[in-house]
Amino acid sequence: MAAHISSLKISDRLDINSVALCQATRPGDGASSAIAAAPGRAAKCVRGRSRILRTAYFHDLENDILLAEEGGVLTVSQDGRSYLALRWKMTEEVVAVVQTAIRFGLSKLWQDGHPKGRQSSHISFSCTHEPASWVFALGLEACPPRLQKITFNKRFLPIFEASHLEWSSQKSGGHIFVPPGSLAEVLALLRTRVTRSAAPE
Repeated sequence: MAAHISSLKISDRLDINSVALCQATRPGDGASSAIAAAPGRAAKCVRGRSRILRTAYFHDLENDILLAEEGGVLTVSQDGRSYLALRWKMTEEVVAVVQTAIRFGLSKLWQDGHPKGRQSSHISFSCTHEPASWVFALGLEACPPRLQKITFNKRFLPIFEASHLEWSSQKSGGHIFVPPGSLAEVLALLRTRVTRSAAPE
């Protein structure tokens, strides 16, 4: 019988900072174009396994997030909207990413206009449902259901270039790849730099 993986109450979400971080993106940088693989080119995936959770769903009551896997298909539901996250499974890695995103105030798993239909090959994260506001995403280049990398919006490239973080650049779209284990460190850095640049002098 399915049980809640987590019903979270995040008291330390930094909403003011996360809003500034989301506003650093601009229309035209939608997640659909951000993480689509280059035509005729498949992502290079390292073979291996992700740990599939026996529990069928993850539910965060405070942010109205429900991830549910049925028949091998993961469904993302939030704020009256649902979509199928193609190739993704209910794994420890996916749940950990969602929990980390929530901790940094990036608790919105869809944006207006994305996905356009009832299914998507990736899961995007933002602090708002506003169009083109995504900060990072889990896409095909991560090699789902495995999680080998996380894609950040290219608008943050100057911050990455000035940092000592481990990252690489997407050849086709210019977006940024980071190792999954660096997610919290990257979000902490972006929150600090974006908030600092947005503060009045």
